Amino acid sequence: QINKTMQRIKEDGTYDKLIDKYMNNEDVELPEIPDYTSNGTLIMGTNAEFEPFEFRDDANNIVGFDVEIAKQIAYDMGLELKIEDMAFDSLTMALASGKVDIVIAGMTADDERRKEVDFSEPYYNASQVIIVRK
Repeated sequence: QINKTMQRIKEDGTYDKLIDKYMNNEDVELPEIPDYTSNGTLIMGTNAEFEPFEFRDDANNIVGFDVEIAKQIAYDMGLELKIEDMAFDSLTMALASGKVDIVIAGMTADDERRKEVDFSEPYYNASQVIIVRK
């Protein structure tokens, strides 16, 4: 379902608007998710310390690129999204124990993690660098 949602939001332009808003800092209005009746709850585990992917806004709400994607996934599944903020190192354990249903947290899909969990198709490739004084 997650990969299907990612395909849908890429095809309908939502993904590009998320990129513009969160990665390019553009003042973009995101498409509204229509009202729907929830059939249950989708619990997302995250570590809200990785702006612009997941972070707390001035009102202490967890927001960001990954949160918007999670809202789309929950909508497609007919579920209400609930977000659990926890230590990054606890996320895969929370998933394995059933405390959360999905983890969306700017996580790299490495071989060690693949032994414990299934990953969606990658939806964003970030590069990291080290900077030093000249």
